[in-house]
Amino acid sequence: MFFQKEIETMKRSELEALQLERLKWTVDYCYKNVPFYTKKLDEAGISADKIKSLSDIKYIPPTTKADLRDNYPFGLFARPVSYTHLRAHET
Repeated sequence: MFFQKEIETMKRSELEALQLERLKWTVDYCYKNVPFYTKKLDEAGISADKIKSLSDIKYIPPTTKADLRDNYPFGLFARPVSYTHLRAHET
């Protein structure tokens, strides 16, 4: 039994291509929408267009416990608080 048969049974090369696409999308989204990650990625010299393979994940700086503590509670949001609040109540 499969939850998402198309994804769960895809060829390894297709899966890696999908993972790379989603990694690049995530890095780009964070860069464009979260000032904390914009700064962190700029300091590391990394951007979505520089990611060429899954192994390039090693160049993405980790988010540390101190980063989370220093930016709590709103410093890592990618959307305004009012937008987040409204979306949470949609069903």
